Amino acid sequence: MAVNRNLDGEGPDDREATETTGTADFAAENDVLTRAARELRDDDTDSDAQWLEITDRVLARVRATTRHGTPLRAEFGTDTLYITDLVIKHRLRDALENVSGTHPIRVTIEADDSYCTGLEIELSAVYRTDLRRASASVRNVVHSVLTDILGDYAPPRSAITLHFGDVTIGGTD
Repeated sequence: MAVNRNLDGEGPDDREATETTGTADFAAENDVLTRAARELRDDDTDSDAQWLEITDRVLARVRATTRHGTPLRAEFGTDTLYITDLVIKHRLRDALENVSGTHPIRVTIEADDSYCTGLEIELSAVYRTDLRRASASVRNVVHSVLTDILGDYAPPRSAITLHFGDVTIGGTD
């Protein structure tokens, strides 16, 4: 019900003035919200540019940061070269993702004088996975990857230690 009112709140009827006060308050709140939204939009262009500048600087620093790994001897034909443990870990994780019923959690490479002397691998297994069969598959995959990368410098299968540290219910979460 619309009622003509004075700004001081006096209207022709107190009951009607009370009913229209809600509408007047809503209009006033809407006006305040509209102004606030407009001011935020106007200020946003400056802060968006600042955030983009900060983001660019952070990404540039992250990209400039290098991870240092332990160099390990590898055989390439008749030559010897060095490959970091980070590369080997990455390849191992990729290969272990394909072993059914298991999922790699952590890979630790043991080295002595630039030679890979062994590995410790922590895995999770899906509930009811045959751990003996999974262990054999994991050892075969790991030894195959190490032989592909390190050649004759790869450690023997017996130097691969496995630990099942988690059991999951279905899937490899």
